[in-house]
Amino acid sequence: MMTEPFTPAPSLVSGPMYMGSQTSPLTAISGLDATKESQTHKTCLWCGKPLLSPRRNQSYCNADCRHAHDEQKRHRNVAPKTDTCPHCGAEFEKVPKTKVFCTTTCQQEFNNHWKAQGPRLALAMQKWRVEKKPGAFTDMCREFSQSRQLLQDKRTNAHKAKGNAMAGKKGKRFGG
Repeated sequence: MMTEPFTPAPSLVSGPMYMGSQTSPLTAISGLDATKESQTHKTCLWCGKPLLSPRRNQSYCNADCRHAHDEQKRHRNVAPKTDTCPHCGAEFEKVPKTKVFCTTTCQQEFNNHWKAQGPRLALAMQKWRVEKKPGAFTDMCREFSQSRQLLQDKRTNAHKAKGNAMAGKKGKRFGG
């Protein structure tokens, strides 16, 4: 008895389809290599020159174009944010986002005011939180309100003094 050699059944799906073909379907249809075609159309974002052999994440033809584009993005015309100084009430530009006071002198005066009021306010808070005295919360709120009012009075007096000083300078300057 003679046995025939084993022959596999014909496959319904060709092997290269699942093995990862070397050419893309676009190449098979049009005869063009899709990756080379897409690379020739990639251009520099800054100068517009075509990128000859770009990497997949390359956007500029050289470092100079990249730096120039970054500088332009950095200096876009964005309106600076303005805020009100909590001490003097003046409007100022918030150059760093974290800026709170218009000047360092305003910041120091504000902090010194609350430092001076600190022991009195701490005592009022202690009566409310620790000793649990009746009406202590109202007293504490009253202390904070008085301190805030004192700060506002200082601010208005400073504005009046500044306004009087400016008026005196104007009068002297113009011979009045």
